[in-house]
Amino acid sequence: MKSLKEQHLDPSETIYIGDDLEKDYMTSKKIGMNAFLLIRDKNFPKSVPKEFILEKLEDLLEKI
Repeated sequence: MKSLKEQHLDPSETIYIGDDLEKDYMTSKKIGMNAFLLIRDKNFPKSVPKEFILEKLEDLLEKI
């Protein structure tokens, strides 16, 4: 959050991609970022809507 403030960015104007459900996805969502969870296997948590799941980084282009 500090970095966002330093760059004068609103969290809702940013995208965060991570591979850890709690540390990356949930934390980013809590502060209002557009978060995506990178899952390389097909087993993704049901708590994450499918539109926010990436199986590979290239999938992001289709979702933004």
